[in-house]
Amino acid sequence: MKKKTYKKAEDKGMGNPIALASLGLTAFSAKDQVFDFVKKYWPWLLGLAGVTVGGYYVYSYFNDSNLDLKEDTSSEPTQLEKLDAQNIAESLFKAMKDPGTDEDIIYDLLNGKTYNDFVKISEAFGKRYYSKTLGTEGGSLFGINAGLFEWLTFELSNSDMKELEKVIPSIFRIQRNMRVGGKAFAKNDFSAHKANQVNGVWLRKGIDQAYKKGDEIGTIKLIITDPIEKSKRYAIVDKPYNVLWDLFIDVENIEA
Repeated sequence: MKKKTYKKAEDKGMGNPIALASLGLTAFSAKDQVFDFVKKYWPWLLGLAGVTVGGYYVYSYFNDSNLDLKEDTSSEPTQLEKLDAQNIAESLFKAMKDPGTDEDIIYDLLNGKTYNDFVKISEAFGKRYYSKTLGTEGGSLFGINAGLFEWLTFELSNSDMKELEKVIPSIFRIQRNMRVGGKAFAKNDFSAHKANQVNGVWLRKGIDQAYKKGDEIGTIKLIITDPIEKSKRYAIVDKPYNVLWDLFIDVENIEA
């Protein structure tokens, strides 16, 4: 079971009465200066606070790494009832939300589940705030709004994830497959091109930037087949922070 440890802040002389008295007098004498400063500059301070909070939520929006799960209509539909899916989702949450992780409960709950089962359980789980700092359930201010698969990756070690893959291999196969909504990573060093859509046809434009092997590129928006060379496939990738261009990439250069 993974351990979550915390380091207690050291007491640096605050038990000394003279130190406390000195600190109190210093704070008292500085009170008027602080008040005058806040009174004079409050519009700027308020604006700075707004930018800080707003910037955090923009960061959170663009760093949403949730696995995009949709029902696989080519496979057998899930047999899980809605209430069963909700109960499993809540039990998984209880196994992860506090310090320490109950891996055995997670394995038992997901054992033998199909991909479509996992999709239904994930829908019941929804998105919940997770604190990477504490390794526990987190608040909306500093927590990451994450889905079930992300919670599992946060909570479980690499060896635990390999064990989970044995329990529910279908979800990991889907994750590795190239698919719309999946994250694209550079399989090797290459240069990505800007994607230009003309009359409904995606075309390769100028070079956008070079990527090194392993770099995260963005989210796959569309996979297209070359109209002439049918064996060739390209991915249109939605690149974070790039509001002007999507990327046009040969799928041989990327992996999910």
